[in-house]
Amino acid sequence: MNNLVTRFAAMTLSLVLVGCASFSNLSHDENIDWAFKGKMAVKNSVEASSFNVIWRQEASAFDIELSGPLGQGRINVYGDHASATLVQGKDQWTANSLEDLLWDLQQISLPLDYLRYWVRALPKPNEPYKQQLNETSGFINELTQAGWTVQYSRYQDSPPFMPTKLSFSREDRSGKLVIREWSLLQ
Repeated sequence: MNNLVTRFAAMTLSLVLVGCASFSNLSHDENIDWAFKGKMAVKNSVEASSFNVIWRQEASAFDIELSGPLGQGRINVYGDHASATLVQGKDQWTANSLEDLLWDLQQISLPLDYLRYWVRALPKPNEPYKQQLNETSGFINELTQAGWTVQYSRYQDSPPFMPTKLSFSREDRSGKLVIREWSLLQ
C-alpha cells in the first residue's frame, strides 16, 4: 500500500512538473501565436467601464476587438511594436504604442504595452520586475513591474496552464480580466 502511495505521489508530481514546463515553454516562446476571448473592466478615480475583448497576437502584431454588450460600440485596435491604430466606425487614430494611443485619446494611463505579456503571466522583457510564486503549483501569484501589481487568481485546469483571471492595479487605476477561452494559433 505504501509503495502504491509513493508511486501515485511521484506520478502526480511528474504531471505537475510537465504541466509547469508546458506552461513555461508556451508562455516564453515568442514564436507561439495566441488569441483569447474575455471580459475586461477598468477604472480610475473618476470613471469605470467594462467591455468584451478578443485579442489575437501573431509575433509582434496584434489585433484587438473591444465591444460593449451585444457588440455595441465596437472598436478595433491593431498594430505591432512600432505603432498602434484604433478604428471606430469611420474614424481612425494612430500612435507609436497602445499606451500612447490611449493617452492621446482619453488622457488615461494604463499598461497596455505590458498586457500582452502579463496575460501569459510573463514580465515584459528587458524591464525590471518582481514575482511571487504559488508554493504548491509553481505558477505566478503576483507580478510587479513598472509600478503596477498584477495578481493571478486562476489558471486553466489543463495544459497549457494559461491564466484565466487576473487583476492589475497602480495607485487609483485598476483593471480586471477574465479570459473565457485561450487559443493557440497555427
